[in-house]
Amino acid sequence: MSGPSLVKRRDVLQGKPGGGHAAEHHISSAVVRAIPSKVPDILAQIATIEGVESVAAENGRIILVLEGGSSGVLGERLTAINLLEGVLAASMVFEHFEQLEQSHGAGADSS
Repeated sequence: MSGPSLVKRRDVLQGKPGGGHAAEHHISSAVVRAIPSKVPDILAQIATIEGVESVAAENGRIILVLEGGSSGVLGERLTAINLLEGVLAASMVFEHFEQLEQSHGAGADSS
């Protein structure tokens, strides 16, 4: 069967761009509810996770920005955060993605 190449679910979940499709960049915000006394430890652990930045923390709430190559990558990172000791819940609030243009080694026209 020949036809257009479809993106496979497994590739999306593993952060692999589909065959011939442009790569994507995903940005998401998340809210983490945590035991207030555990917040400093949680923030220290979050700081070690690639593509995750804490932007605010107050009264047991932590606001995060997550970036990665797919929704699956963001989901894996949010799951890892949800499993940290002292975290009560971690919820994605918003997600946006952009198609990245693939460079073919040619110089860009600056006119």
